Amino acid sequence: MKLGVKEALLLLILDREGPMGRYRLRRALDMTEGRVRGMLTRMGREGLLEASKLGCRLTDRGRETVESWMREHGVVRVEEVDLTELGVGPHTVLIQVRGGARHVRTGVEQRDVAVRHGALGAVNITFTGGKLSVPSVYDDLSRDHPALSKAIIERFSPSEGDLLVAPFAEDKYRALEAAIAVAMSLRGR
Repeated sequence: MKLGVKEALLLLILDREGPMGRYRLRRALDMTEGRVRGMLTRMGREGLLEASKLGCRLTDRGRETVESWMREHGVVRVEEVDLTELGVGPHTVLIQVRGGARHVRTGVEQRDVAVRHGALGAVNITFTGGKLSVPSVYDDLSRDHPALSKAIIERFSPSEGDLLVAPFAEDKYRALEAAIAVAMSLRGR
């Protein structure tokens, strides 16, 4: 099954948070109940998830699909982070894309993708030349925000050429959806 942004969002939510009822999923996905029901039915037929007393949960095949999606898009990690030091929030999800820095010039394209998927904005952080940079803002993040730079490096252990995209939104699910959309937008480049 080829995953769109909403399908990938559903699988990542269930992978990270465990079983969830249809009402909570509807709110997390920001979709109508009918669309959620249809998506759950399709994904259930594909063997990606199943219903339980606690709600929908991933099957082994669903977990394998999450891992495959992450590999296919070069996603190393996806985590909620606090970037209020950079003036972003209230909810920020950072997605680390292996080799993604080569796709970023100013970061406007990635920000625009994030905004189209519910984010208020996005910060793009590249790891090149052994340092973190925010294109068009900070050539070396460690000069202006040494503690934040150190924390990101320690937490994510970026490799040369990695992109760390940090969409921020009013809720964590919109930030996660935006992060997924940005990662998927880089695939075809």
